[in-house]
Amino acid sequence: MDYYTPELRARLSAEGKMLIAFIGVERFCQQQQIHHPELDALIDHTWTCLTMDSSSAQWDAWEEGFHRDDIDPMYHVFPIDLLQCLPENIKGDLQYLLTHCVEITAVGWGGEAYERSERHFEKVIAILEEHHIPLPAIEPFIRVLPRYYRQPVMSQEHAQLFRQYVSTTVSADQQGCEPQ
Repeated sequence: MDYYTPELRARLSAEGKMLIAFIGVERFCQQQQIHHPELDALIDHTWTCLTMDSSSAQWDAWEEGFHRDDIDPMYHVFPIDLLQCLPENIKGDLQYLLTHCVEITAVGWGGEAYERSERHFEKVIAILEEHHIPLPAIEPFIRVLPRYYRQPVMSQEHAQLFRQYVSTTVSADQQGCEPQ
């Protein structure tokens, strides 16, 4: 975890941490050959935070988007057909990974937000490291999603380009560990 120093992480919003974590989920799923439309929909939903304004209605709708009928990591709901086909160790790691990813931002609505968000982010990183999943470069997220932002960051087209770019980057300390 040396490549994501506390100084760098302190400059990053909870949403930036969550997007980094979900890139890790995508890479985890690629490595383990996990495919499921509900999982894809959940991952796609996370990226909509880049195009929202600061209205509480949009943020409430965004948060509600994590509570899906077939997958809701906050309440430990996962597609049965997905879980049945996974080995026990992979199943548990994927469930914990998704729960921590969502909790990174969910804890932001209460007190102690930064510390709780940071603890969930560290747990995500630990799971990804255990599976040798390279993390994306943190610097683009700091530039786009600084710690105290609450405005639309970019258009949908720009958000898609940003997602494509950061999804292919690797942290400088992990060069040579290319994403799959």
